[in-house]
Amino acid sequence: MYFAEGPTGGVEHLLTRDPDKLMRSIFRGGTWKHLPKRYRGLSRVLRSAQKNDRSLRYRYILNNIVQRQQLHESVFDNAVPFSQVTRLVFTCVHRVFPNDTFGCQHNWNIINETIYTTLKTDRTEGVDVRELVQRLKVTSIPWLGKSPRPTSKQDHLSRINILHQFLGWFFASFLVRLVARFWYVTENPLRTKSTQPCNAFFLHKSWKSLSSLWLDQYAEKYLEEATDPDDIVCKTAPFEFNFGVLRLVPKKSDFRPLCIPSKVGRSTVDADEITRAKSKKEHTIYDYTVIRPIRDILRSQQQKLLAKNSSAFPRCNSVNDVGRSVAHFKAQPNDEIPRTAPPFYGVQFDMKHCYDNLNQGKILFCIGELFSGDSVSEEYIVRKYAHASNSGTKHTTTRSIIKNRANVQEVDMFEYNPTPNHHDSVYGDRLRTLKFTRSNVLDLVRSQVLDATTEIPKSGDSTYKRTRGVFQGFPLSGTLCDIVYNSLVDNVMAKVRNKDHDCLLLRLADDFLFISTSHAACKNMLELARCREAKEYGAHVNHEKISWINASENGCEHAHFLGLSIDFRTLSIERAENSIVSISQTTRRSLNASLAYLNWRFKLKIADYLFNLNLSDFDTVSKNACQVYIWSLKAAIKCTLRNPLEQDTIDQLVMFAFETLLATLQKFQFVNGKSDLCQKLFKNICKMVKAEFKEQGIPTDTLEHLLSM
Repeated sequence: MYFAEGPTGGVEHLLTRDPDKLMRSIFRGGTWKHLPKRYRGLSRVLRSAQKNDRSLRYRYILNNIVQRQQLHESVFDNAVPFSQVTRLVFTCVHRVFPNDTFGCQHNWNIINETIYTTLKTDRTEGVDVRELVQRLKVTSIPWLGKSPRPTSKQDHLSRINILHQFLGWFFASFLVRLVARFWYVTENPLRTKSTQPCNAFFLHKSWKSLSSLWLDQYAEKYLEEATDPDDIVCKTAPFEFNFGVLRLVPKKSDFRPLCIPSKVGRSTVDADEITRAKSKKEHTIYDYTVIRPIRDILRSQQQKLLAKNSSAFPRCNSVNDVGRSVAHFKAQPNDEIPRTAPPFYGVQFDMKHCYDNLNQGKILFCIGELFSGDSVSEEYIVRKYAHASNSGTKHTTTRSIIKNRANVQEVDMFEYNPTPNHHDSVYGDRLRTLKFTRSNVLDLVRSQVLDATTEIPKSGDSTYKRTRGVFQGFPLSGTLCDIVYNSLVDNVMAKVRNKDHDCLLLRLADDFLFISTSHAACKNMLELARCREAKEYGAHVNHEKISWINASENGCEHAHFLGLSIDFRTLSIERAENSIVSISQTTRRSLNASLAYLNWRFKLKIADYLFNLNLSDFDTVSKNACQVYIWSLKAAIKCTLRNPLEQDTIDQLVMFAFETLLATLQKFQFVNGKSDLCQKLFKNICKMVKAEFKEQGIPTDTLEHLLSM
């Protein structure tokens, strides 16, 4: 929600617009010549707030509330304590807006509570203004009408609309501007408890001191100034949309540079609003008709190459793939290699600045290898189609069929079913067929690697190109990094395999976990990851994050990898509690739509390996099931409590809890077959659900009736 920007051009005040323009910004689309009478009460409030704003000494308030401190080496030690942030924000809000802005103390308490929650929660999560209006005493706000109470239904709806628009502006514009005036706001990756703030607030002066030196060193190492800007501004789309703006995301003692792709062309950055809107539309079309299809083609070529030349280790595209790979490795041991206690050893590491250090020549070479078996004149046809389960869900996903010219007839999805084993699926043709030549694909990749440029905020009009690596954040960067690292694994790290030990290498992005029956093999793996050949790919091991796992005496028995806790004594997998992210929700939906969305997301999270009794013991399986279940239930309860005026809210919540419980038990039986332990899992989850309901003050009568059936 907040903008990560500097002070507003050095302006000391927040309400700088003319009152009439300010009213038009609140009521978007207002075309009146003279302010309507129904808005005059709010106009008086804003004029009073503007007068207070001009007399307020913000710098003095800041110096009295926020304590000065010396810079610390750890980035987040320089963040302003959250208590000081809230104190300053409340002070400014109450001094700017007069007491009658929200009428009574009851309303002010609700507004204060909402401000506190907004500052504490994720900055991309907006305020549900509809729900906020329902909680306020509208009749206590004097400026909404001439009389304390509405005189008609139309008058009541008019007051609600005015208050709705004002609150939307207050939280989305004024509060954001106030926070951005003092602080650079970013996510807090060190957050370990749900009670801690999601955001970190840095004073702009502190942030500049922290980031400037690091950014100078980064630019010197990885960037060079584009010598001739006229050569950059080209009207062709691959050049026009191949640039962005550099942003720094703080880590514990370092920064992650992200290049945010521009949504307008290079030549229209400083153009008028109409030209920029046209360029933004062209960018959207280019993204959907060129960038995404070519990314799909690259991934398809990877699969073809993998089918032709099998990889030494499984390839993982998600955390679920990691879990499935471990389960498969445990289920199919090498008969030639007996596994004796302690059964497994491991080494875990990642690569330092994987995007920045990639060898550009190696990227182009690996891409060329993907297409080496195709003729120069080969054409690739991409057909988009929508896929949805036939089980009643309203959610669909878009997929692609990719064929070459010789098999063009197979893009007819009605004759050639793309997933013949899924009989419960529904397909819809998106009526979009795109064709690319081999040179189209290679030219675009070359452009993305060699010609991409970025701007560094507040460093003048200079534009920078890369001397090595690719910009993290660009649309093809993740795919290119994956292709290069797959080649690294197949050509360098696969040398660790031999008949003396059994092993498994797991990789997702730049995170690696090697599991073996031999401790010496783990050392050999790390040597291969550090060798000269690996560095030619641009892979540099982060020495600070190397960890050894040894299931023998006095050794570390667990690997914490991508949110999974893997026990090396048994290779059982447990979901790490702190890494389970609450299922996202949109508070602007109806309760029914929100619960349907949460139900769909829940079913995506209950992966087979979490319930596999051949992989983990029952206690671990039960804990996995309960953890995934409880987070979806908490999200559903939160959503229900935010919609108190809807009908049958408790009944809808109970039905959600019951349906997700059935889905959990069905998944358990699907993975393990009929088992007496299913009843035990049922009791464990029921006990947890009842406890959560009682904690939130929700009656359990209906739930207990359903569970007893």
